[in-house]
Amino acid sequence: MSIRALVSLESSGHGISCATKASAFNPEKAGHKAGRIAALAKNPKGGTPGKYDIVFDPLIFGSLIDQAGGRASAYAVETGFSPYLKKVGKKVASSAVTIYEDGSADTLARRRFDAEGVPVKRKAIIQKGILKTYLHNTSTARKAKTKTTANAGLIAPEPFALICQPGDWTRDELFEEVKDGLWLTNTWYTRYQSYVTGDFSTIPRDGIFRIKNGEVAGAVKDIRLTDNLINVWSSVKGLSKSSEQVTWWGEVEVPTMAPYALATQVGITKSAM
Repeated sequence: MSIRALVSLESSGHGISCATKASAFNPEKAGHKAGRIAALAKNPKGGTPGKYDIVFDPLIFGSLIDQAGGRASAYAVETGFSPYLKKVGKKVASSAVTIYEDGSADTLARRRFDAEGVPVKRKAIIQKGILKTYLHNTSTARKAKTKTTANAGLIAPEPFALICQPGDWTRDELFEEVKDGLWLTNTWYTRYQSYVTGDFSTIPRDGIFRIKNGEVAGAVKDIRLTDNLINVWSSVKGLSKSSEQVTWWGEVEVPTMAPYALATQVGITKSAM
C-alpha cells in the first residue's frame, strides 16, 4: 500500500507498507508516517544550492539501491547505460555498503527460478564498497566467459530483489551526526545526464527538511539532488540497524530492503519546478 497525505499543495508526505504476510502488513503505520511528514512540511522555504550531509529515508534510499542494482546488469554495462564498465573488483561505494541481489529472499519478488529456469540464489553485487559481479543471464555470461548469476529476465539480465545490508547506527544517531544538512524522504524523476559516467539528478518530493544539530529546523522546497551515482554511494557514512521493504510504482519498481542512510557532501542544486 502506498499512501500520500497532503496538508497543502506544497506540504505532503508519503508512506508505504510492503509485506508477504498479513501479520507484517501495516497500512496504519504507512498512513501515520505520510501524515507526520506532511504536517512537518508546512510552509517550506526555497532551498540553497551547495554540498550537504544528507539523511536518506528508506523510500528515497530504496531508489538509489534500485539504480545501483539496475546499472549492474551486464546488458546495461554492455550497451553503455552504466557507470560500472570495467569496474568489477574496484571500489564503487564506501566500505559501509554491501548490496545483495536475492530473488529467493522473502520479498514481493520472491521466486525459485529466473526466466531461463535457472534456480535463483543470493549474491553480492557490491561488498564492502567493491563491485563483485555484473548480473548475467546465460547469453551475457557466455560472452563474458563466466557463469550466469540466474538473473535472466524476459529480454535482459535484471535484479529481482535488492538488499542493502543494514549498519550499526540507530535512526536518531544518523540525525545527530548532521550539524547542518538535509533529510530527504522521497524522490521522483531520476534522470541521467550521462549513463557512462553516472552523472544524474533527481527531484526530492514530499517532505524535504533542513537539519541543524540533529534536529528538524524547517521545511525546504525547489531543490534537486545533482551528483554522480558512484560519488553518492562512496559518500555513505552510516546505515541504520533496521530496514524496510520498499517498492512503489514511481521510483522503486524492484523490491528493495532499505535502511536509513547518512551520506556526506552530496550535491544540491535549485529545481526549476
